[in-house]
Amino acid sequence: NLTKALRLLAQENLPDYMQPATYTFLDTLPLAPSGKMDRRALPAPDAISQPAEKVTPPSTQLETDLLAIWQKVLSIEICGVTDNFFELGGHSLLAVQFISRLQEAFKIKVPLTQIFADATVRGLANWMQSQEAQSAPAEKEIIKAEDLANAEMEEMIALLSEEELDALLRAEQEQTNE
Repeated sequence: NLTKALRLLAQENLPDYMQPATYTFLDTLPLAPSGKMDRRALPAPDAISQPAEKVTPPSTQLETDLLAIWQKVLSIEICGVTDNFFELGGHSLLAVQFISRLQEAFKIKVPLTQIFADATVRGLANWMQSQEAQSAPAEKEIIKAEDLANAEMEEMIALLSEEELDALLRAEQEQTNE
């Protein structure tokens, strides 16, 4: 198939975002009276709305949610989690729109370069999960430090006499009233 051969050649020689989304074969190119190609007379590409050869369905809720945003931004109905954003007709402006909607929906900061690095729903979902996993230990450390501070405070309070506790409570109450 000539389309597959052209797609392979483009993949070998061009970055993802520069690869053509569709290939349209013409018997002759439309010419203007000057003899140059008439770009306005070229037929509109129709393969953008065609599904990929095999549509891979989402396997997680995150992939399902990402795919819904993906389809809205690209204005397509059928695509899978392994379909490439740029092969489906995406470009840099749509990538910005997708990232904006993604950040709004998931409250996560996503660098624009990430869509160029992970140009599939599955790739972005995996990246988002890795970001979540990396931030989770930091939150746990904060909680552990807070628990430790509370435990130390409880130990200190246990060592105080009733008179000392009453004096501390009165002092705290006086500060609150001021």
